[in-house]
Amino acid sequence: MNEEIENLTYSEDNNYRVEEAINATQEDILSELADDRIAEVRVEVADNKNTSAETLDKLANDESERVRFRVADNENTSQETLDKLANDEKYFIKGAVARHENTSPETLDKLSNDESAWVKHNVIQNENTSVKTLNKLSNDEDADIREAVAENPNSSPETLDKLSNDESAWVKHNVIQNENTSVETLDKLSNDEEYSIRRAVAQNENTPAETLDKLSNDESAWVRINVAKNENTSQESLDKLTNDKDADIREAAAKNLNTSQETLDSKANEFVERMDRVIKFNDETIQDAFTADRYNDSNPAEKAEKILEKFDSKAEQFSDESLANAFNEKLGTDFTADQVKELKEEIEVTKALSKDNSVKLSLQ
Repeated sequence: MNEEIENLTYSEDNNYRVEEAINATQEDILSELADDRIAEVRVEVADNKNTSAETLDKLANDESERVRFRVADNENTSQETLDKLANDEKYFIKGAVARHENTSPETLDKLSNDESAWVKHNVIQNENTSVKTLNKLSNDEDADIREAVAENPNSSPETLDKLSNDESAWVKHNVIQNENTSVETLDKLSNDEEYSIRRAVAQNENTPAETLDKLSNDESAWVRINVAKNENTSQESLDKLTNDKDADIREAAAKNLNTSQETLDSKANEFVERMDRVIKFNDETIQDAFTADRYNDSNPAEKAEKILEKFDSKAEQFSDESLANAFNEKLGTDFTADQVKELKEEIEVTKALSKDNSVKLSLQ
């Protein structure tokens, strides 16, 4: 026995032995401290990342549950030791085994039958858990457990399809978000009576065009607006949604890259024509009669600028090219897309400066 180990063996200073257990790097010292009479020393040995699998296996039989928990949590603990600790009476020790990266699929399957929800949650989160075990847990009576299975990236398409029939909306939401969910399952969920489920399907980037086309007729505006935003939505559905009764849906459809240029130009023409009429005849949107008179006396380019200035948020839905085409056709300008872009930028700068000056004046 070397001198350092002998000093540890006969030392009456508990704090000294605890500190040694925390800082030790030599296996012979850690092995000696694993037999210490004080539980706190053994706890620190079990927690030490330098402790060998052999020593940890010995500590797995310790009378202290704190020691056994640290063994179950130590990255050096072997598969065989973890299998033994899976039979521990303490749920938190089994929970630590369930989340350990060295735990075997067989042990995880055994732990999936545990009465503790926490243990089962850790089984689901473990990358070693088999598809078979996940499928078994999809039948659990606890909705939280089924939610976790539905969220798990290793759950099979078959398991996810089964969960798509779950009574819990949260379970179905997780099914929709799972990358392994088949297009057939997504299509089935697009018929769900709960609008939030249909909305989630409409948001999903894996939802096929055929399903989105069906959802473009949904009674819920929340569903339709997400169809309008989805990159998989067909040109035909988007063209239809640009005529939706909801202005936000029309705007979302206009911004979708799949919307046809012909439709965008048509909508831009309608926008310019309508805004031109709004200002020209000074209707309820514009209260200042002087504004209308001054607008009527303006040249085409000035009219275009006034429309962009007063209705900038509405104009955002159209591309610079579509606006240029619309201004040219409806107002008689000769704009290019780049010129419209420059005009919008100038208006934005002017508004920012005006706002900044207003703030300064209010502080004076």
